[in-house]
Amino acid sequence: MQIIPRVRIWTEDEDNYIRDNYLNMTDKEIGDVLSRSSSAIKNERLKLGIKRKRQRKSGYKKGEVLSFEKLKQMFDERDYILLSSESEYKA
Repeated sequence: MQIIPRVRIWTEDEDNYIRDNYLNMTDKEIGDVLSRSSSAIKNERLKLGIKRKRQRKSGYKKGEVLSFEKLKQMFDERDYILLSSESEYKA
């Protein structure tokens, strides 16, 4: 007995949904709506020529000078210990 994999063909409506929502939703969220895996969404998105810009998890831009308060907040959110005081920080 040969096992034949089930392949779902992408519909135009699904492709349009990806195009319309990729900026506001994650691949996982789109996948939940379309009943597809996040990797399937990513593969189809790339096939359609839709790439995401990498976003920094910290929420700051490369080269941005952070205030001590923002730096402290980032450390606190990650349960890190900041080993210097504000007076030692030179922004």
